[in-house]
Amino acid sequence: MKLGAFSPCHKCGFDPASPEDQARSILLSSHNLDDGSLAEAGRRITRGDAPRFDEAVIAETAAQIDQILKNPPPKPRGCLVIQCILIGIIIALFVAVIYMVWYLKHS
Repeated sequence: MKLGAFSPCHKCGFDPASPEDQARSILLSSHNLDDGSLAEAGRRITRGDAPRFDEAVIAETAAQIDQILKNPPPKPRGCLVIQCILIGIIIALFVAVIYMVWYLKHS
């Protein structure tokens, strides 16, 4: 068992780099198979039996992965707004501390 569909296998060294390999890895992940089926697939792979895939499903999934890699979805703007607000608050607090230190020294 490995963590994540796109991470390399520590036993055999398989690293799903191409969209087709990534599609196969997704289909052999906990998102699509239960623990028992995954364990059985692992035993078969260990014995040298290559898993059988529906090549039409592989091609469709690989095309979707390739499309996402070429055109990633835009980042949500809400995160950028919150980030800018937090930076503004930090700058305002820094200026306030500097002013307070200056005020206390000169009064």
